[in-house]
Amino acid sequence: MTVPPGLFTVLFLCATLTAPRCDAEHLPPPTEVSYKWLNEITVKVSWSWQRPSALPKECEIMYFVGLVDDSNPAVYKCEMRVPEKNFIGSCLTEQVDSDHWNYTVRATTNCSGWNNSTNVTKTIESKTPRAELLESFDCMFGVDGIKCSWTPLNSTQNPTISYWVCGTPPGKFSLQACQPYSSGGRLYCILDVDRIDLCFLVNTSTAWKVFRSPIGTESPKLSITDRDEQLILTWQAPETNISCTWMYEFNYTRCKAQKCTNVSLQLSQNKMTKVPYTKGFLYNFTYRVLTNGSYCQTILGTWNKNVTYGMADNTQDWTLISVALIVPTIVFFSIILSCYCFRKYSSIICPNTPDPSAIFKEMVMDGNKAYKTENLYTPKPEQSCRVTLISQSGELQQNP
Repeated sequence: MTVPPGLFTVLFLCATLTAPRCDAEHLPPPTEVSYKWLNEITVKVSWSWQRPSALPKECEIMYFVGLVDDSNPAVYKCEMRVPEKNFIGSCLTEQVDSDHWNYTVRATTNCSGWNNSTNVTKTIESKTPRAELLESFDCMFGVDGIKCSWTPLNSTQNPTISYWVCGTPPGKFSLQACQPYSSGGRLYCILDVDRIDLCFLVNTSTAWKVFRSPIGTESPKLSITDRDEQLILTWQAPETNISCTWMYEFNYTRCKAQKCTNVSLQLSQNKMTKVPYTKGFLYNFTYRVLTNGSYCQTILGTWNKNVTYGMADNTQDWTLISVALIVPTIVFFSIILSCYCFRKYSSIICPNTPDPSAIFKEMVMDGNKAYKTENLYTPKPEQSCRVTLISQSGELQQNP
């Protein structure tokens, strides 16, 4: 079998072109990785790297820096590519709830024939451990700005609170400290900022924590009137210095005779809405205001306390209550009173009745006695007279 002379040339060229790829070298890994805290939430990680002599000068070197996910080490969070031998980051304090973080650094180039270096891991430890330091932290947006309030978990500690705009590139923002004042057992602070996407840092000498807090606002007062069998709900937009589209959410119950119906209204951008109204029912409204999240950051208003309108016709209920409770009570006391009166006046109400046979016998006996007494002769007593005898001599003789 004859081999074409051009075949050797083709095989030689293919082997020449593929040889560098098969024999590609690994870039050396970074060395002397260290870190430094610039402030409570910003860290600067630095390293050294020795350029290989065989690497052409026109080859560009970049470094991949990634935060290792503790739950899945194969996944990197906040991974970025930087040209310098350092980077400044703060994403670790915003996304990882721990007191230490593992960063990996590796070198890469845009030149062929060189593979990425192996990863070098550096553990970054916080100055103090993380811990819960506050309770019931709330921020409300108003015409004077954002007012935040909180209560320290430990009254003996004096936590300091700082804030900044979330998403600001690391190293390009400074922490702004709150100037708290006390009122009613809580601490308050008015933030000097016109943004609502804020991150907060609470710090003590023994612990710290970084968190985000949703911004709320007081819901406006609701006015209710009825007209043509409809309730007309009106309100005003919150007094704030931000230009957002405000939405309104309503829930109400319609009650009569202990039976209620729950109704939820759709969100409305208007400052008025109507609901059907029927007299004899009690209407109970709860409502809140919130921003349209598609235009600006969500602000949730507080749910206002119940606002009632109308009066439920509960006549049937009161009748049932009277029958079930009042009437048996009256009957009970009536029976007790009757028993008392009967016992007290029993001799009058129920006198002792003599035996009829005894009465008849007594009547017979009394009749016989009367009959006998009337028919018998009873002699009258004789009248005695005193007689004085006179003798012939004229002397009186004693009657013996």
